Amino acid sequence: MSTYNSVQYLLDDYPRTLFPLSTTKVIAENTGTEVLQYVYEKVLNLNEPAHSFLSQARCYASKQGFHLRRTVKLDPVAELFIYDIIYRNRSLFRKDFSPNRRSFGYRFEQGKPISPSKSYGDFKKNLAYVKAHFKFALKFDIATYFNSIYHHYIVRWLSDIGASSNDVENLGQFLREANTGVSIDCLPHGIHATKIIGAEFLKFVDNSVKLKCSLLLRFMDDFYLFYVLKKLC
Repeated sequence: MSTYNSVQYLLDDYPRTLFPLSTTKVIAENTGTEVLQYVYEKVLNLNEPAHSFLSQARCYASKQGFHLRRTVKLDPVAELFIYDIIYRNRSLFRKDFSPNRRSFGYRFEQGKPISPSKSYGDFKKNLAYVKAHFKFALKFDIATYFNSIYHHYIVRWLSDIGASSNDVENLGQFLREANTGVSIDCLPHGIHATKIIGAEFLKFVDNSVKLKCSLLLRFMDDFYLFYVLKKLC
C-alpha cells in the first residue's frame, strides 16, 4: 500500500494482538477495503436490517498469578471496523494538557501509532527519575478495568472528544451487537485500537481538579501519584 490507512494499521498491529487469527490477516491483506465498504454500506445502514455485527466469541487469556481475564475475540469484519473508526479519529486523541499530568502509551504521532514498547520504556524511565525527586508516592491500578467499562460511557466519551454523530452511533451499534446487547464487559482486550479507547477514556481522571498530587504519571490504568519534592522538605 502506498499510503498508511486503517487496514495497514491493523496489519502492523496483528503480530502483537491477543489471539491473532490468520483469517483476519488474510482477509485484511486481500479484501480489507471491500470489507470496510460492506460494513458502512450494509452493516451500519439502518435501511439494511438483514446485516449486523455478529455476536463475538467469548474467550479467556492468562494473566500473572494464574488469573484469567475474560474477553472476546473479534471476527475479521468487526476487527477491521474498530481499527478503522479509531484510525480515522486519530487526531482527536491529543497529548496531555499539563506537564504535571502525564499519560504514556497508546496514541498516534504523524499518522501512525506510537510503539507501545517504546512508550512503556519512556514511562519506566520517567518513573525512575521522578522517584528520586519526590518524598511520597502512591501507586494503584483499576481492577478488571477493561471488563468494567460501561458501553454508554464509551459512546458518550467518543461524542465528548468531538467525533461525528455517525461515528458515535456506529461505535454504539458495534458495542451493542458484538456483545449481544450486554452493556458491561463490552470492550475487547489485546488490540491496539481498543487500548486507545481504554487509555483515552481515563483522561478524565488525569484532568480532574480533585487530584491534589504534585505529579501524575499513568500508563493505561497504572497510576503513580507523587507528593512533596525532596528539595523542598
